[in-house]
Amino acid sequence: MKQSLPLSFSNSSFAINFSSNSQAILDLISNFIDFPIETCHSKFKPIRVEIHEIPSPSTEQSHYFYLPGVEKNSQWSGGFASHVAHVTVDSKKRDSRATVFGFEDSMKEQLIYLGFMKPIKYVMARQGIYGVHASVCAKGETAILIHGPKNTGKSTFVYSLQEAGYGPLCDDDCFLEVSRQKCLLHPFQTKLGAKSALISRYPSVKANLVHNYLYGNKARATLRGSYIENRFHYPRKLILFPKFSDERKISFRKIIPSLAMSRFIDENPNLNGKKRTAQNLKPVTRVYSALLKSAECYQVVYNDDNIQQLPEMVDRLLR
Repeated sequence: MKQSLPLSFSNSSFAINFSSNSQAILDLISNFIDFPIETCHSKFKPIRVEIHEIPSPSTEQSHYFYLPGVEKNSQWSGGFASHVAHVTVDSKKRDSRATVFGFEDSMKEQLIYLGFMKPIKYVMARQGIYGVHASVCAKGETAILIHGPKNTGKSTFVYSLQEAGYGPLCDDDCFLEVSRQKCLLHPFQTKLGAKSALISRYPSVKANLVHNYLYGNKARATLRGSYIENRFHYPRKLILFPKFSDERKISFRKIIPSLAMSRFIDENPNLNGKKRTAQNLKPVTRVYSALLKSAECYQVVYNDDNIQQLPEMVDRLLR
């Protein structure tokens, strides 16, 4: 067995100590994460994540099925389909260990989610800090969260705002914490998803692409050097739900908080295999409620032809 090789990532909120005995897995995580290159003083204690490659079992034993996982005494573990054999997370020790049967490029998305992001989200959730699938930009005391499922244009939205003078905080994942009745933002920086239209429109995206790396069937680009300093608390928040359409004109439609809440819950369950009961949802709805209390929510309908008008429309909302 090869010696475990370490990597360390940190920003103003997170410190991740990652190790693996596979250079291919180390490269995978390095290409996925977009934390600043320099070491930062992080608010939270470090989380240790290990993913180890082990010899493949016999043919009879190699077919694993997804198991919801078992939670007991602040620990969570489960077995998974394909090559990801097992993950065990200890939230008190802030420690996660996963094993895989031989790394292949076809399994990278499953591996990143089950062996890396899911354990980190579990550890943070046990502290009452919950992830939301959102890209985030900020300007002054205002934070703009772009929320939605895959392929709704979150990354494109972020880059168009950046080009107009807004500061990016993260693409895809942000964590929320309630402290003294305020909702604090903790961005988790990963590489920006870049579709062909975004790459062709902005030469700077093409210049910052990660060589020979795709995730979610999209090229990925770094925003290192563009991220702004996180203020944690933003008195004003704008939550945008993007939707691609063939309509020529951009439209912003205000959404009531209850509808916004249902969208958050549907796309960010944070239940680690638990049933979706009111009791199990109570901790995460408390955090989302704190976010929505100081936010205005809009559905944004746009397409590739009018995306450059988005910053101007956002400016109007903020006046």
